[in-house]
Amino acid sequence: MKVQSIVAVMVASGNSQMVNEVADEVYNLNDCGTELDDAAVQFDIWLLESNGYGEKAQELRELDWR
Repeated sequence: MKVQSIVAVMVASGNSQMVNEVADEVYNLNDCGTELDDAAVQFDIWLLESNGYGEKAQELRELDWR
């Protein structure tokens, strides 16, 4: 929970490295067979979208999910 809070603050502050880390996490979850409706995937996509990274969030939604 603490880590998610720190990540959220960094994304909200516009830290591009953390934005890329969040996106990479979603790619990794996708590679592992996680489904789009998984809570971790949805949180990451919401985090990006709600902080102005809607294009990146949409790109992640369009991955080949199971």
